[in-house]
Formats: sequence, C-alpha cells, structure tokens
Amino acid sequence: MDSGTPAPADRPGVPPPRRGLRLLVTLCALLLAADLLDLAGVLYHRHGHYSVEEWFGFYAALGLASAGLALIAGRLGRLLRSRGDAENA
Repeated sequence: MDSGTPAPADRPGVPPPRRGLRLLVTLCALLLAADLLDLAGVLYHRHGHYSVEEWFGFYAALGLASAGLALIAGRLGRLLRSRGDAENA
C-alpha cells in the first residue's frame, strides 16, 4: 500500500525533524538572551524626552493600558451598535 509519496526524510531540501527543532530552540534562546541584555540596559540606554519615560516599567504599563483601551473600545462598539446595523453586518 505504497502511496508513492516519499517519506519526509527522503525528500530533498526538508531537514529532519530533530534538526529543525534544535534550530528553533537555539533561535529562541538567542532571542531571549538578547531581550534580557536589553532589559538590563546592557545593549543601549534609552534617553526619554520626558522624565516619566525614565520610570521603570513605563513602556510596559503604557502597552497594557493601550491594550485595555482597545478591548474597551471593541466592547463599546458592540454595545452602541443598533439592532438594524447588526442584521446587515
């Protein structure tokens, strides 16, 4: 019952699954190391225009606040939509 398609290891240009997994794990480890060095301020230091930008975690809090506002805006859009518009959408 051979279907005629070669096994994944027999196809040219397709790496074996172990090699691809090892490459992915290595890439993730390198990106994590670069991110940790950036977080520690080793790679470069950001100079903010305003003093509030120098606070620890300012950009993280700003990102969370932006995501929260986007979620609230989506909910308000559904809430304020009239029934007639909902049938046409």
